[in-house]
Amino acid sequence: MRPVLPLAALLVLSACDSGTTVEEIPQYFQAQILLDAMPSLEDGAAYEAWARVSGNWESVARFNYDEQGRLIDQAGRLRANTFISDFDMQPSTEFLVSIEGRRDTDLEPSATLILRGAVVGSGATLTFANALTDLSGVITNYTIGTPTDIDAGNESFGFWLGTPGNYAPAMTAPTLGNGWVYELWAELSIGPVSLGRFSSPSERDSASPFSNRAETFTVPGEAFTMNAPPGVTFPLDVGGLGVFITVEPEPEETGGTPFGIRIQEATIPAGVTGGEALSMTALSAFPSGTVQFR
Repeated sequence: MRPVLPLAALLVLSACDSGTTVEEIPQYFQAQILLDAMPSLEDGAAYEAWARVSGNWESVARFNYDEQGRLIDQAGRLRANTFISDFDMQPSTEFLVSIEGRRDTDLEPSATLILRGAVVGSGATLTFANALTDLSGVITNYTIGTPTDIDAGNESFGFWLGTPGNYAPAMTAPTLGNGWVYELWAELSIGPVSLGRFSSPSERDSASPFSNRAETFTVPGEAFTMNAPPGVTFPLDVGGLGVFITVEPEPEETGGTPFGIRIQEATIPAGVTGGEALSMTALSAFPSGTVQFR
């Protein structure tokens, strides 16, 4: 545990015609960090707060959140939201929160930044958009079909983030940089199942767990025609199926389950037969927060 340092004031003396004046420049060794909508990290991963001082990133604290959204330390114990620093944060110009893997030992933030903000006065407002990109304008359309085989009678067994017929890209979203990827999910009877990750909506996703994918289109999606997981029967009609898109840390730090940042979701209408043009609903529960120096 870092030692608790006393709060001090640096006295700067300046001479002027009327005498000597004293200007107090505060020093800040405490940071009160208040964050919302922060997913719980698994497998030893942790959030790490950083302050940028004199051009360098200085670590302030590591922490996590439990499944109830409560702040915990790396041992899983509840803790207060005020952290003690061993350096003065008064000169800070930026503050950010990164996701660090359990094997991380370096002294720099990882590429997976989840919150960031400029320091104004003695604190900062932290947003996900500042750390990554603005996802509020994402639009996701999708269609029903099975372009992964030549059977024209099973079109209701798959869905794709593409246009009907030619499967051109139908999701409007920024390409994600280092540290994050999109991931497509389906709510099967056994729970959420990943259908693959992708960095851009105009590229195919990283997996084809339930189909023999053709190479004639480049959009994420899946057909549920083979390799059914235990407890599920294929082929699976997608009518009534819940589907959603998340943004996920890369490399994965969530134990194979969906990360808590869902950006789009839909329930596929019952009775689809193939070729429908459908759309997802946007979600807006992005992480956010503030830091106040003391």
